[in-house]
Amino acid sequence: MTTLDENTKQDKVITELRHKLADLDKIVRELELEKKEAEEKKEFYKNIADFSNDWELWFSPEGKLKYCSPSSMDITGYSPKQIADESSFSELLIYPEDRKSFNIYLKDVLSLSIIRQTHQFRITTRSRQTRWCEINCRAVHDKYGKYLGIRASVRDITKLKDALGHIKQLSEKRKFDTGVKQRLSGKLEEQEREVSSYLLLLSQKNELIRYLEKNISKLDSLNTKYRQKKIDDMLAKISQSNTSDIDWELFRHQFENLHPGFFENIKTKHPGLTANDIKLCTFLKLSLSSKEIAGLLNISPKSVEVARVRLRKKLNLSRSISLKTYFNNF
Repeated sequence: MTTLDENTKQDKVITELRHKLADLDKIVRELELEKKEAEEKKEFYKNIADFSNDWELWFSPEGKLKYCSPSSMDITGYSPKQIADESSFSELLIYPEDRKSFNIYLKDVLSLSIIRQTHQFRITTRSRQTRWCEINCRAVHDKYGKYLGIRASVRDITKLKDALGHIKQLSEKRKFDTGVKQRLSGKLEEQEREVSSYLLLLSQKNELIRYLEKNISKLDSLNTKYRQKKIDDMLAKISQSNTSDIDWELFRHQFENLHPGFFENIKTKHPGLTANDIKLCTFLKLSLSSKEIAGLLNISPKSVEVARVRLRKKLNLSRSISLKTYFNNF
């Protein structure tokens, strides 16, 4: 009886052990399956990182480089192993003037002080070229939430920087050209005001001459009292007039500075014009009124109108085109 009880107990223990073994086998199979899936995922993500156009990096929480993608060769000229074997990532690659700001950025990212902020910096390649890069980092955690460091993606932005620099140069050149144009335009306007002022003085001089001629011819018909008064008026007019000796050649020189080639072009295009015609053309080019032109040519405004009609015929202009428009576009 005792032997039977012991056998029964042993059978029960064996059965329990078999169940536990089956459970353990199941756990082992599940773990092996998980391991296989993890390895496949690892290989999958490694392939994605390895064949990415960007340069992928993985830094541990302490700042040690744990992974470097093969794209490092395209950007830096160094292989992943060469970069990993170096004691200082920054001293090997980062441009000296950018080293301090890069190290501060990496430290802040590793300590999670900043999240998903980009940073631009320069690197010195193996062939001693300087390239601009942009880095973007994000924290890495396992499925239990443990912090594993940061993953960094680096891309070459040298061409973009060059393009932006070129655009900046063009913008600065455009500003410079605009400034030069404004200065030249201002100078041109100033010269035009000087010529106009010159012509106004000349017109005033001629008006004074006509006034004197007209009134001198009347002196003989006036009695002594009115004659003296008229003489005093004329002397006062002369005294008030601040005219100077102005001649056509001086004006021509100033006009040629303002509108280079005008006289040569108009003679070439209209060889039949007289000297007085050309004078009238210059005054029309300056948009002077008939009254102002009359003062300059020492003729009446009516005579100016007649001269304008004759000039139009010589220029063979249709009625739809005004003399002012013609000379403004000349």
